Amino acid sequence: MIDIWVILGGMFLEFLALAKLRYSRPGLPRHFRVPGGKVGLWFCVISPIAIGLFAMFGSGKEYIVPGGLAVASGPVAYWVCKRFVKNRI
Repeated sequence: MIDIWVILGGMFLEFLALAKLRYSRPGLPRHFRVPGGKVGLWFCVISPIAIGLFAMFGSGKEYIVPGGLAVASGPVAYWVCKRFVKNRI
C-alpha cells in the first residue's frame, strides 16, 4: 500500500505538469490532443487525482502516516541529491 502512495504521488505530479505545460507553453508540438479544450484538460487532470486520493485515504488508517512519510521523503531525497551529488556526474 505504501508503494501505491508513492506511485500515485508521482502520477499526481505528471497530471499537474500536463496542465502547467498546456498553459505555459501552448505552442509546443504535441503527440496527442486532449479533447474538450480547457474543460477537457481539467477533467483529465482532476478526475484521476480525485480517484487516487480516494484510493489513498480509503486504504485504511494504518497506511496514512507511513504513506505520507514515504511521499514526503521524495522532496527531501531530491534536495539531498541536488545539493551533494550534482557535481559528481
